[in-house]
Amino acid sequence: MEEATLKWLIDGMMDDKMYYNPRRILDKLVRTEEAEIRLYHELAKGAPADCLRRIIEHMAHREKEGLEQLKMLYHHFPSYHGAAENVQEATEAISVYGDWSEGVRKARDIEVCQCYWLCHLAMYAPDPHVYAMILKLAQEEIQQAMFWNYVYCACTKRAPYPGPWDPHPGYPDKYPRPGHPGGYPSPFPSDPGYPDPGYYPGYPDPYDSGPGAYAAKDEEEKKKGENPSKG
Repeated sequence: MEEATLKWLIDGMMDDKMYYNPRRILDKLVRTEEAEIRLYHELAKGAPADCLRRIIEHMAHREKEGLEQLKMLYHHFPSYHGAAENVQEATEAISVYGDWSEGVRKARDIEVCQCYWLCHLAMYAPDPHVYAMILKLAQEEIQQAMFWNYVYCACTKRAPYPGPWDPHPGYPDKYPRPGHPGGYPSPFPSDPGYPDPGYYPGYPDPYDSGPGAYAAKDEEEKKKGENPSKG
């Protein structure tokens, strides 16, 4: 059932007819978002740590806000008509999964699909304002996908780096990373509920793969200030 649902998502990305009617893209986005909210609530129930449960519940709340924003976009495409695609049956299985890590992987993959659809929808935007609205939604989707990927790596012991911000052995550290020794990036860096630069402080690693997301550098600097070295 799960593989069939993901196949429907991928087939939708390759469907040539979708490229000529943004209403079809919106229909798929709205129906998938509705099903994804149910998936988030199920994942929150099975979260291995209370703080992770709270993050997922907060994300589910944000998904509801995103759903309303998606529905508002219909107003900006009045020249496109046609019967709405019946995708309810295809999305019903989205919230069904085996173990918790499978649900996390499904959430990650769906976020990536939604980002693709939104970027494609932006090509039909009637003006720069609507274009910016759509890209903002796409940005949030990819941030959430990154969050779910970190969680998936932790719960399957497939961390992409020895530490979340250390370079992978054998690869050059091409991209500088923040000075946080561990933890997961917030799915919403701009959310006032999360401190800059977008890390959830005090979020423990439920899988014992590293320390929590505490600003170790800040603590070191504080200690240096209290005990200045003698010249």
